[in-house]
Amino acid sequence: QQRQQQRPYAPEGPGQVHEVRQKGVGAEPDEAEYGDGEEDGSVPLPPADEGGDVEDEDGRPTMSQSRELGAADILPTSSLLGFPEYLSGEDEFENLKKLNEDADQGNARALYTLANLYLTGNSSALTQNVTRAFELFQAGAAQGHAPSQWGMAFCYATGLGVNASQAKALIYYTFSALGGHPQAQMSLAYRHMSGLATDVSCEMALSFYRKVADRVEEDVQVFGGQMYERTRISDESHSSRGLPQEDVIQYYMDSADRGDAHAQFTVGSFFHEGHGVEQNYDRAVAYFQEAARNNHPEAMAYLGNMYASGLGVAQNNESALSYLQKSAKANNAAGYNGLGLLYLRGQGVKKDVQQAFKHFDKAASLGFSDGQLNLGTMYYNGLGTARDYRRAMQFFTLASQQGHVLAMYNLALMHATGLGTVRDCKVATRLFKNVAERGRWTQLLMDAHSLYQFDEPNRAVLLYLIAAEMGYEVAQHNAAHLLDNGETDIVSVNGSLVRGLLNWKRAAAQGNAYAHVKVGDHYYYGTGVSTDLGVAAHEYRAAADAGNAQGMFNLAYMQEHGLGLPRDLHLAKRHYDMAASSHEEAKVPVALALGVLKLKFWLESWQAGDAASAAHNEDMEFFSWNSLFGSATGSGSTGAAIWSTVENLMRTAEEAVRGVLELEYFDDVVLALLTGAFFIVLLARQLVQAQ
Repeated sequence: QQRQQQRPYAPEGPGQVHEVRQKGVGAEPDEAEYGDGEEDGSVPLPPADEGGDVEDEDGRPTMSQSRELGAADILPTSSLLGFPEYLSGEDEFENLKKLNEDADQGNARALYTLANLYLTGNSSALTQNVTRAFELFQAGAAQGHAPSQWGMAFCYATGLGVNASQAKALIYYTFSALGGHPQAQMSLAYRHMSGLATDVSCEMALSFYRKVADRVEEDVQVFGGQMYERTRISDESHSSRGLPQEDVIQYYMDSADRGDAHAQFTVGSFFHEGHGVEQNYDRAVAYFQEAARNNHPEAMAYLGNMYASGLGVAQNNESALSYLQKSAKANNAAGYNGLGLLYLRGQGVKKDVQQAFKHFDKAASLGFSDGQLNLGTMYYNGLGTARDYRRAMQFFTLASQQGHVLAMYNLALMHATGLGTVRDCKVATRLFKNVAERGRWTQLLMDAHSLYQFDEPNRAVLLYLIAAEMGYEVAQHNAAHLLDNGETDIVSVNGSLVRGLLNWKRAAAQGNAYAHVKVGDHYYYGTGVSTDLGVAAHEYRAAADAGNAQGMFNLAYMQEHGLGLPRDLHLAKRHYDMAASSHEEAKVPVALALGVLKLKFWLESWQAGDAASAAHNEDMEFFSWNSLFGSATGSGSTGAAIWSTVENLMRTAEEAVRGVLELEYFDDVVLALLTGAFFIVLLARQLVQAQ
């Protein structure tokens, strides 16, 4: 589980990239989120490349700095895959009736919302139907509706509801992206970055990722960060899931009621962030106050910032200053950072940028990401210190390494403009991609995972595919896993394998070592693609180079048998050893494989008349074969018979061991031991009979 910045605490200045829009509770959602443009009365954000960077009086791009939130900044609830006027009513059947009526009248918003309900099956009042979804997207796209054009692009890209066409997908993604649809902008940026159905273009990828990153940066400024999870479902069956979230929350609440200060602070943060509970600032304040009475410095810092902004309490500068001073006195980083903000804007104290710089520096030295962001901004703007772009970049980098969205955004701007460093399109694009992937659409990943846990694989895989098209590597991994394992029936078995391979390839291209193994498996076994041992070996080598034990084992196996690679027993031994040393659960299967390899090396040397050398070869030393076979020797037809029999047995045993290793983790130790024991008994029996 990862976390965006909990709550931006810094003020609007100095250096806002965008003018912050204030929204009250119950305000209408921003229509620009859906890319409808001026036709619906919305005011879309200006594209990042129109009018150039927002600059200060010196012509420099201004940096984003975290700021406080007020009660008017609460994020209204809206759906990512539909318009709220059709989804917010309590009666689902009445909603669907109105939706169908408006869709029959050709309302593009209704067509888009209804299409997504058919696509994702996110309604108990209708059945999932991807073909119907495509027809509705098509009707909306014919009106130039950007979200519907995105839907068309998605269907063409995945081959759902229509024959796949990456060229048509690219066209519709382009139309939708130019219409301001953020999901389409991410998909188009990812395709330009990766060269999918188009030439690789870093500048094009940078341009579209920045459009989305600008939007995310503004959302974080106005609404704050949000919780998000990136779970690989292939890992879950091999690890403990722990207690359900509601049980964990109840445990902390019970502990808080018994007076535990840490539990009181934790529950307060749950309500403050809306993590596992409905966001409630009043209840957050109550728990923070209990923790503060028990001298919890972090709770004091939260209270200080809430009093400073009037969040959950009446705004009070004196209370804010008092709580933050107590927190800072306890050497708490959040307390130092909060005091720095008060001095920076002169709230409750005389404005003093030197004091602000001093407190940000203390917060940053304690590793607090907000403090690092604010200190970097001070260096960038020359506030309280001499202007120093390199130092600014240093602190933006430290904050971004902790996942601070605004720090990543600032760092991306500096790399994109070459300020304080040499301009680097690839680094800037990667950073803007990271920012873009922390937008509100990350909810797709959590919704997909919840559906998977509730045994809804067809619905889960649709959401994963949507996120996968947007370039989320973890979504590509999870979609491929579901498709590969036949856990979904939205397409044929072969169609699932083909789509699974496509997503494994994309995940592998983004650095997923396990995905390289799965791509290799597809080419080794010829599932979803023609068998190609050369490609399989290449993929296993890529996984091995990335430190994946399964890749090392498979590479060793292919080197041992000369499959797609020149046969080399010494290199095979080396990679078997590397697999055993890199993963604890690989040791038993590797031991069996090394036993086979040692026997093979010994018998080949024996045939060549050099049995003594083989028995003592240090490079192949595993255990003494003489202790197992005694003085067994042979020549002529007897030796040939032994060799033929042993070779067949070894091949059978090796395939069995490889089958064990095809498990995603090497956890079937019992099967491995039984395989080895069976192999040894049969081998000894055949040797005796041959003699």
